[in-house]
Amino acid sequence: MWHPVSDDVRVSKLHRSGHIELEPPIELPAPGRHTSMTPLGRIAYRKDNRLVCLPIASIRRHCYLTGKTGVGKSSLMLSMLTANLRDNFGIALLDPHGDLFLDAALQVPKRRTNDLILFDPGDVQQLVPFNPLDASGGMDRGRIADGVLSAFVKVFNLDAASAPRLLHIFRNALYTLVEQPDATLIGINRLLTDAPYRKSAVARVSNPVVRDFWHGEFGKWNERDRAQFLASLQNKLGAFLSNRQLQLVLGQPKSGFNLRQVMDSGGILLCNLSKGRLGEDSANLLGALLLSSLQLAGESRADIPESERRDFVCYVDELQNYSTTALATSLSEARKYRSPLFVLANQYREQLIPELRSAIIGNCGSVITFQVGSEDAPFWSRHFGGKVSPEHLMTIPKYHAVADILIDGMPSGPMTFRTLPPPQCIASRAEKIKRHAVRQFARPRTELERYADSMFR
Repeated sequence: MWHPVSDDVRVSKLHRSGHIELEPPIELPAPGRHTSMTPLGRIAYRKDNRLVCLPIASIRRHCYLTGKTGVGKSSLMLSMLTANLRDNFGIALLDPHGDLFLDAALQVPKRRTNDLILFDPGDVQQLVPFNPLDASGGMDRGRIADGVLSAFVKVFNLDAASAPRLLHIFRNALYTLVEQPDATLIGINRLLTDAPYRKSAVARVSNPVVRDFWHGEFGKWNERDRAQFLASLQNKLGAFLSNRQLQLVLGQPKSGFNLRQVMDSGGILLCNLSKGRLGEDSANLLGALLLSSLQLAGESRADIPESERRDFVCYVDELQNYSTTALATSLSEARKYRSPLFVLANQYREQLIPELRSAIIGNCGSVITFQVGSEDAPFWSRHFGGKVSPEHLMTIPKYHAVADILIDGMPSGPMTFRTLPPPQCIASRAEKIKRHAVRQFARPRTELERYADSMFR
């Protein structure tokens, strides 16, 4: 006869687990059957200590991490990113704090130093320019304008119901700018207020609907109404374009890197979008613009066979800062182009817009849940089929998580694992890596200032 031990029984050799432990599947992804394994951690179930990995086929269906602050999400992302760097994957990282950016840079192997781009718009000496309106890569100009508009809508917190006229003017202004030679976002205010410049710019526009807007609707407004209609847009744009660092980064006609080329060549793009150095809104805007440009660059790979498309993984920490509708669309379509393949992380579901919440549940093949709050715990309990209770999800220890990953295209079912120790960083390499990356892609501040200042004359 056997009787389960109750909580009030004290036995010296009895081991009690302080948290939930879920049995893993019998077979986990192994190097013999899968290629390019990305380690997540080790099984936390009784004496099972097997390594949990994601094959590249699973990463192509995206991965989502959620949990409270300080429970191990960034450490897991660094471990995954380090493995991808070792396997020669193309990588992009958007970090809103700066710590993960520095740690990731120190993990770049010596043989891949030439592939590294350090995009640090908070630097005061050397800056890598980024022009989201640059169409020199052959991307569709209308899609570029729509992507930029989506980023500003996220930062402005606008929708068609609350500000229809503002969005109408802004959309036509962007469609006009993308057809100008050496156009930048800095020139948008000049387009709205400088009549001679606007006349010459509209003459270059090939879209008849956009030309009709400037000659018809915009031209028929009297000066008083026009000033009133433009005031709101100018105020919002001024809050960003008055930022000196943004002027220097966004005010250059050519970007310091070509995103399509970065994807095709397996480059490494690390972006330091630290809010403490740029300001919250400016950092969020840059991140949203980068994600929009990454999506367009990935879609432009339709001109090459799928077998020739190199996998490109994009890590996004604190996802809520850049949660645009364009990102939700990219989650459903990026797999076909093998870029960007997303590894996304944030703290709780209410941070995200409804479209993105639905896209994550519908399209992310692998979901990893660290300790969550009382609002999210019931939802994730249902997502895991009730095999783990909300109470257990709220008491998972630090660096432990419940995961439901893809194995051979099918969900594994929930299992518990503990993350790996963070990889060692060699701090002495930091200055050498930065100096090499700056030499290739950055430009002196004085040079950038000359061109950006010419846009205001």
